[in-house]
Formats: sequence, structure tokens, C-alpha cells
Amino acid sequence: MFDPYKVPKGTKEFGYVPVVNNLLVDAKVPVGVVNGVEEGPTLAGTGGLYPTEYCGVESASRLYQLIDPEKLRGRFITIPVMNMPAFQFKLKWLNLRSTGSSPFDGVGINNVFPGNPEGKLTERIAHANYKILSKADYHVDFRGGDFPESHLVHTIQLRVGEKVDKTTATM
Repeated sequence: MFDPYKVPKGTKEFGYVPVVNNLLVDAKVPVGVVNGVEEGPTLAGTGGLYPTEYCGVESASRLYQLIDPEKLRGRFITIPVMNMPAFQFKLKWLNLRSTGSSPFDGVGINNVFPGNPEGKLTERIAHANYKILSKADYHVDFRGGDFPESHLVHTIQLRVGEKVDKTTATM
């Protein structure tokens, strides 16, 4: 089983964390890891929370490709598509009643974090994402509007305390 936190220093690997594999579905979380040559913090970058937010998927994927492990201190982990079943079916977020829910269980992943390892498929996927992300020091979620939406460039920065706020602003 692929473990994003066991990628050797100075290397780059892409793999899949299994969630469910049965006769109905083979669900996995795609994960890219760039582990620098020196110790340092872990930054996680995610995309594809909603199934047709292609800008986030592309941003997370490109960043993974661009980072050189020889020049990195710490670790970069990307989950370019957080909700693979909904992404594969290209389910759009069109209104408040259609939130990019999974075709397998009708559940929107954004509503079930931190998930449930014994729950419905989407809850299990959310839990697998949560287990990976909860070990990171920092997390950036690459968004960009769902397929039918248009957004101006924006950044949301939560204020939680002086040390974290300063680090976030620096990032």
C-alpha cells in the first residue's frame, strides 16, 4: 500500500491510497509526494474537491511536476483529485441541490469531513483524504470555480493566531 509519508528523502513518487475495492467500485486517492533532501515542514496541496474544478486539479498536478526534490526542504504532498468517483463521472456543481455528489451514494464530499472509515463510499474517501492531510503542517486547497462558474482571482486566509497567521501570510 502506498504511504505518502514513507517516500525516501530526495525522491518524487506518485501512487494511490486504496479506499474500497469490491465488485462495484475500486476507489483510490491519487497522491503525489516530493520529499526534499533536508528535513522541514510538510505542505499539502489539494485539488478536485468538486468534480469539475479543473483549475485546482491542474494547479495541484503542475506544482507536483515543477518541484525538484533536490531543491526542497521538507515535503510536498498533493492530492490532485480528492473525489475521484465524482470526477470520473464529471458531475457538475450546478446549484445548492446538486453539489457534485458521488454517483455511488449521492453524498457530497465537502459535507462529510473528516469522514468515516466504515461509512458510505464518499465518507470513506473523505476519511482517507483526512488521514493524509491531518499529518501535514500546512494545507493549501487549490480551487477555481466549478465547470459552470466564473470566479475572480481570490484567496481566503483564515486568522487563527499570530504565529500561524504570519506563516500563512508569508506563504
